[in-house]
Amino acid sequence: MKIVTLLLLFLYVAGLLIAGNHNLHLIEPEERFEFGKLYYAWLLKVGNNLGAITGNAIKLDWTPEVIITEKNLTNKSK
Repeated sequence: MKIVTLLLLFLYVAGLLIAGNHNLHLIEPEERFEFGKLYYAWLLKVGNNLGAITGNAIKLDWTPEVIITEKNLTNKSK
C-alpha cells in the first residue's frame, strides 16, 4: 500500500511540476489539453528510460567473484 501511495504522490508532484514549468492554468480546456500532451510525453519518456535501465541491468554480470583456495578443497570429514 505504501508503494502505491508513493507512486501516486510521485505522479501528482510530477504533474504539478509540469503545469508549473509551462505556466499552465488547468481551469482552461486548452491548457488542460496541452497539459495532457506534456504529461503523456513525460510518461513515455519515463517508461523508455526505465526500459533502458532494465536492459542495461540485465546485461551486467551479477555473478559473485569466488576465489577457491587450496584450503577449501581439502576433505575435512576424515
